[in-house]
Amino acid sequence: GMPARALATAFDAVVFDKDGTLLDFAATWNPAIYDAICESAGSDGQLRARIANVLGFDMALREPLPEAPVVHMGNSELIELLTPHTDGR
Repeated sequence: GMPARALATAFDAVVFDKDGTLLDFAATWNPAIYDAICESAGSDGQLRARIANVLGFDMALREPLPEAPVVHMGNSELIELLTPHTDGR
């Protein structure tokens, strides 16, 4: 890997585009959200459904619902929503 000092100076900027202005949200985020739900729930289908429901994510369509918390909330808010279902996983 690159030394930390070299890495810190290798970029002039880092762009985060969660709302899809620059990058296709569906192509970049939807698979990651789906995979995270599956990984968090393991083989427990009921847990998978609860997590998806809390996040506002349609597992069949593999996309967030309108006004989904997973799209519109920050990480700390999502953690609060998920903790009762995931035990911090």
